[in-house]
Amino acid sequence: MSTLSLCGRRILTLTEAFSGLPDTRKGPAVKYVLSEIMILVICAIPCGANNRVEVADWCADRQEWLKERFVFTHVPPSHDTFGGLFSLPDATVFEAHFREWINALAGIVDPVAKGQDVQAGPATPPTPC
Repeated sequence: MSTLSLCGRRILTLTEAFSGLPDTRKGPAVKYVLSEIMILVICAIPCGANNRVEVADWCADRQEWLKERFVFTHVPPSHDTFGGLFSLPDATVFEAHFREWINALAGIVDPVAKGQDVQAGPATPPTPC
């Protein structure tokens, strides 16, 4: 695997960030690599997928694109596979891995206290490399 870097800083890939997730799946769902399934969900949701069926549909619509980027030996996962993933018990573990990736990518993620409004301020241009 090649090392990704930006501005001379190594970038943690999504696959690396989610490789340590505990895998409690059973049955046919285990034929898919858990970190790859998580990446599919992370890609599909910002593209408008709001549930497991829509995530599966998003994957089915992009089979060729996905095959270029992942080592799927099977067809894209079904909605049942994603359903099993969405029912995993501890969302805080997922959040910790996601935050690790964001922190590595952006530097620091400032947590927003629950229930507080976020005020939009003037945009600050990014620091050039």
